[in-house]
Amino acid sequence: EEVADSVPNEISDDFKKVAGAYRTFADAMSGLDLSNPSAGQFNPDSLAGLEQASREFDAPEFQQAVENIETFLEDNCVAN
Repeated sequence: EEVADSVPNEISDDFKKVAGAYRTFADAMSGLDLSNPSAGQFNPDSLAGLEQASREFDAPEFQQAVENIETFLEDNCVAN
């Protein structure tokens, strides 16, 4: 989210949307104990939180934000 404060205004809100989705996902991951993944025993509430957090990546608002960032970068930052 700190990066969103330093990007051009045209894509600042988009960066905040993308950063927020990744933060939500990271927070959900913090509830999982990955030290022994072969055990396969994860807290069902943690898994449900992770599943819910991952849905943000499929949301139309997230997809639009990613597209806006990509378009901005292609139009303003990629050498032709």
